[in-house]
Amino acid sequence: MSQKRYAIIVVFLSVIALLAVNVAYTNWVNDKAIERTRQSQEMQIQHFCEVVGTLNNTYHQFPPTTVTGRELAAEMSTLYNSLGCPKVASPAPSRS
Repeated sequence: MSQKRYAIIVVFLSVIALLAVNVAYTNWVNDKAIERTRQSQEMQIQHFCEVVGTLNNTYHQFPPTTVTGRELAAEMSTLYNSLGCPKVASPAPSRS
């Protein structure tokens, strides 16, 4: 095999190896970015669950007296459940 042909094969194989490493690294970085995004979304949902949960518990402690208030309380409860927020025992309604 001539030196010229050998050099061309070495360069070609080097380019193929660099492309393979580049694809592998890009996939690795993409997987890490997806994981960070998922963790960020979980944290945002957790914080949102805390806010909605506080409102939901307040509506249980102090039931609304208006139709709109009751509808809002029902929607908050539905939202809390649909977000997959942790199930906690609702406090008993106050007897004031």
